[in-house]
Amino acid sequence: MAAADDAFSQVLWRTARAKVRARRGDLPEAEALAREAVALAERTDLLNTHGDTVADLGEVLALAGRPDEAAAVFADAAEILERKGNRASLERVHHAAEELAR
Repeated sequence: MAAADDAFSQVLWRTARAKVRARRGDLPEAEALAREAVALAERTDLLNTHGDTVADLGEVLALAGRPDEAAAVFADAAEILERKGNRASLERVHHAAEELAR
């Protein structure tokens, strides 16, 4: 439970549920939740959260068997995280993109 105006918490629960749903095979709902989270994160100045949320959408798309879309989304996440200088999350995104290419 979080306040409706607590963007960080609203993003976090959506991405967590999106990844769980994707792993359970509920791919349309997973993608919808992940895209809602990205839309919320975009409206904040939280670049780390925004980049990580975009990467989470990439993970959902990869789990949905859509590697080309996932790769493009991982590239978007990398650009956001690079702007912030978040090397740890950037490395995670690069690793995910490399795994996707295999």
